[in-house]
Amino acid sequence: MLLSTLIILAYTILSPVFNIGDKGTFSFESASTVFLEGSSNVTDFTCTCTQSFTELPFEYVATDNRAALTFTNTILLLQSNKLDCGHSGMNRDMQSTLKSAEYPTIRLQLLQVLLPTSNFAHSGASFSTKAQIALTIAGVKHNVWLPVEITLIAQHQFRIKSALPLLLSDYGLKPPSPLLGLVKVSDTITVYYDLRVSIIQN
Repeated sequence: MLLSTLIILAYTILSPVFNIGDKGTFSFESASTVFLEGSSNVTDFTCTCTQSFTELPFEYVATDNRAALTFTNTILLLQSNKLDCGHSGMNRDMQSTLKSAEYPTIRLQLLQVLLPTSNFAHSGASFSTKAQIALTIAGVKHNVWLPVEITLIAQHQFRIKSALPLLLSDYGLKPPSPLLGLVKVSDTITVYYDLRVSIIQN
């Protein structure tokens, strides 16, 4: 989830110049990982995203005071059946919870990114900021702010880390309850990202 947001955010924050109408593409490196964690009255669980991503385009414009960037048509669709929880029964329960048969994709649209007052253009530099996204799960959309930590590895190469807690009930979803309800899964899940990405500006 939220992969395009994080990658675009890294480029826009650490780039020395923000030009109106800038465009580009990004790609994922093999070291990137995305997973979610949840808990129950029995044990904690982790579900890893196994979806493969191709290069995706982005386009943004800077606000007049350069305090933020706004985006148009920057959308990523995640396949809800690509979450591997390490057990076929848990995978089935998670897909049922996300209503993947009726809503096979999770839709994320990047809306805006807050910018720092200075650039971080040397290798090893890092910065924490926020992005606003429109997240749609099972047909329910909410605008949320995403905290992000970005580290510049090399020119146009970044490491991006984030954790986003979500309430399943906010999206009209009921946590799974395996074994005839004996196992109670928490309403809260947290999505974690540790991404290595490369940016190509058009």
